[in-house]
Amino acid sequence: MLGGCSGSGEAVGTASFPVATAVSCPTGEVNTGTPDGAAGSDGVADVREHAARWADATDFADRFPAARLTVGQSPDEAVARFVERNVLRAKLTYSRSSDAWVLDALEYC
Repeated sequence: MLGGCSGSGEAVGTASFPVATAVSCPTGEVNTGTPDGAAGSDGVADVREHAARWADATDFADRFPAARLTVGQSPDEAVARFVERNVLRAKLTYSRSSDAWVLDALEYC
């Protein structure tokens, strides 16, 4: 969901335009892959918190400071998106495993 911003900088509200589904990078090169054990593949309780920590740990947040984190969830899947001026810069895809979310795939600039 996109819309206004709360005081914490996270997006709130609903989008009045289509949300980008493919990651697009200024260099044209998108990094893709699956996480290793150190990247949280053992499971996390909070997708938003994990994605924010990932952005900080990988310097993504420094490279794209205007990118806003949004999270969409269904019972079996969650997707964390970092969108900068209507352009998707990173997408983290999680699946539900018991009572935790497991990071399955990464696409990012």
